[in-house]
Parts: sequence; structure tokens; C-alpha cells
Amino acid sequence: MRKFKVTLEGKNLLLDMEGVSKFGVLIVRFVDAVDELLAEHTAREDFRCEPKGKALRESLLNAPDDPPIFETAEVTEVESFDRDAKPPGLIFYPEDSDEDTEPKRDASQ
Repeated sequence: MRKFKVTLEGKNLLLDMEGVSKFGVLIVRFVDAVDELLAEHTAREDFRCEPKGKALRESLLNAPDDPPIFETAEVTEVESFDRDAKPPGLIFYPEDSDEDTEPKRDASQ
């Protein structure tokens, strides 16, 4: 089984973080899979089922006609990863920010 680092990106997330506004989020997961497509699917499902994914979905304030968008930003094959490591935190960033703004990290890191 091959090993992959998968970076997912969420966009158009309406959240209340020191005021309601739109954010993006980067999500990094490490998975075992036979190919890149299955690695992407596995990373999405793992995040969807874990507490951080559930908490993010419950925090969304988006209207039904303005849903968040989740895309795969990158899938990279890696030699190895620590299966026992806690999943990395989420990296939030304001969508209307310029590139000099520091991303906000979740408190669980």
C-alpha cells in the first residue's frame, strides 16, 4: 500500500471567528491508499468523520444557496508517516485577506 499526504482546501466558509466573515481552511491528512484518487477520497472521508470535521460543519453559518466548497489542493506520495500521530490542526485564513496575513490555527494544536 502506498502512502500519501493529502491537502484539502475549504473555501467560502461563513464562520464566527471574532466576528462573522468568510474564511478558507487548509486540511492536511496522511493516508494509505493504492493510488492518488483513493488517497483523496480516504482523506475526505477521514476528515468528515473525525471530531474536527464534525465541529467545522456544525460551526458553518452558510445559507443553503451559498454553500462552502471543499477541493483537493494537492496529493503527494510520501515514504512514510507516523500512523499514531494526532491529525494536524486546521489552518484558517480570511478569504479577503492579502497574502501577508497570518493564518489562524485551531486551538487543538
